[in-house]
Amino acid sequence: MAYMNFLAIYTEVISRLGNRTDIITRAKQWVNQAQFSIATSYRFFELEVSVTGSTTSSTRTYSLPSDLRVILSLRDTTNSRKLTQADWRTFDKLNQTTGKPSRYTRFGSSMELDPTPDATYSLSLRYLKRVASMTNDTDEPILPDEWIEAIILRACWIGALALQMLESSKSFKDEYILYISERKPDQVESSFDIEDGIGVRSE
Repeated sequence: MAYMNFLAIYTEVISRLGNRTDIITRAKQWVNQAQFSIATSYRFFELEVSVTGSTTSSTRTYSLPSDLRVILSLRDTTNSRKLTQADWRTFDKLNQTTGKPSRYTRFGSSMELDPTPDATYSLSLRYLKRVASMTNDTDEPILPDEWIEAIILRACWIGALALQMLESSKSFKDEYILYISERKPDQVESSFDIEDGIGVRSE
């Protein structure tokens, strides 16, 4: 259980921005925006998911988990090999064949395998999940407790900019950067290539 829930966090943000009573709805948005930004910038084990499934003979396209944001890896555990990622444009040019899948492409909420499976093969999918918005006061951030202060500082930075409090915005930004610089190496030294949808680890 987190030591601060959504209510406590956005109330703290409002307090640091001068206790204005007209920014409650916006403060909630700033808090969620801050968590989204942090979650997509650093590595958090809490966002890493591993699921298993299997292919169906003659079926080429499969639905992805609804909370999937970035695919990290896809393995055929039946044949003990990793499938390589390919661009969907490449898949559109292929002459479809059947066999043991050796590559995949993601398009929207589905992935396509090539060759088209000719049998049932077990698959293991590792991915980063999306961060759900906090909406209820009792909701808790998905990030670890030591990152709650970072969420607050970044939300204050965002809010101060929105409220044209430029000097305060710079101060919150500086505090945020300093706080981030003191976080755990396993979180701040990893990044993800969101454009390609492939996990890129720097460690």
